[in-house]
Amino acid sequence: MSVQQTIDSDGSILVPDNQADLQSDASIFKTSQTTVNSGAHVYSVQYPNLQMFKSDNPTVEVGTLLNPIDFGFCPAGQVTDLSYDVLLYNDQDGSANSQDAYDILITLQEMNLVETHVSTGLTHQSYTCSFHPIDSMLVTVDGTRWNEVSDLMMYGQYALVYTVDMSTGIVRFGDNVHGMAPVIGAVISLDYTPVLATFGSTVYQQNWLSLRSTGTINFEKLITLELPTILSSTSVQVVHKPVITAIVGVWDNPSKTGTNYYTGGSFDDTTGIITLGTPLPAGLAYADYRYQIKDDSEGGFVPLGVGLSHLFAYSIPSQNAKILQFKMTVPAIANTNGGANIRIRLKLDYSY
Repeated sequence: MSVQQTIDSDGSILVPDNQADLQSDASIFKTSQTTVNSGAHVYSVQYPNLQMFKSDNPTVEVGTLLNPIDFGFCPAGQVTDLSYDVLLYNDQDGSANSQDAYDILITLQEMNLVETHVSTGLTHQSYTCSFHPIDSMLVTVDGTRWNEVSDLMMYGQYALVYTVDMSTGIVRFGDNVHGMAPVIGAVISLDYTPVLATFGSTVYQQNWLSLRSTGTINFEKLITLELPTILSSTSVQVVHKPVITAIVGVWDNPSKTGTNYYTGGSFDDTTGIITLGTPLPAGLAYADYRYQIKDDSEGGFVPLGVGLSHLFAYSIPSQNAKILQFKMTVPAIANTNGGANIRIRLKLDYSY
């Protein structure tokens, strides 16, 4: 089954409006659980819970609306590396007993540019965003959020308001009669999201952001009493892969008494196929084994942008993580006062 997860204000999966129509698929959301039978054991399993954390402080989640991945100022014509690695975890602390996340596809959901200006103190001040049209705008003056309105004439002299033309990217302030004018020396911050399609085609935004998977954080998982697929009397295949680190044993009963049919056998750590040392009799098989995440070993960076997503080669088990590096390349042709302050949000799609 495939699901889509957007790293949002609380890191939660976006839920469709009509949950009644989901029926059995309602269990795909992060707070849902299902009961899974594995051999003689019945236990509760949650679906994958992918989150991103800072490598230098793994308790801090990033990529959310309140804490986006922030590159800071990126000079035009230069490469800016993100100052920390990003840890893409599935069920970081293991409390959810999450299933493995497969076919993980990462996409640029939103790129915010933050441009700052110093107020002249004059009435009717206006500032133009470097890239437009825009989808959204947030304006702060000396750290205080001002409110977007449609008409300054409707507000009094002390109102902290502004107007914005989404097509031209022009932000306008009042005249101290209808809407306050920012005082002289105040820092005006324009935090906005350009329309990605236009933004990408005009300044090659698809070449700005790129990433690569450079390693893993491994946590070995023990699977007990799995009912593997019996391929023949001398081979079975287990579900969780890659990478299998050890086969504990294969038995013909859940009590694991009598012959361990794996003794003297071998296994393929990527496919999950176990070659048995002793042929199995007819009936069920029960397998115990250990496995963990496999490194994607990506050498070069790959771009993310409009129409450009990246599919990771290998799954992420619970309590395991991929180590991701990001970089931003603002083209020299970008006229944003020599560069841009950039923040990003990402979207994750996966199957399980």
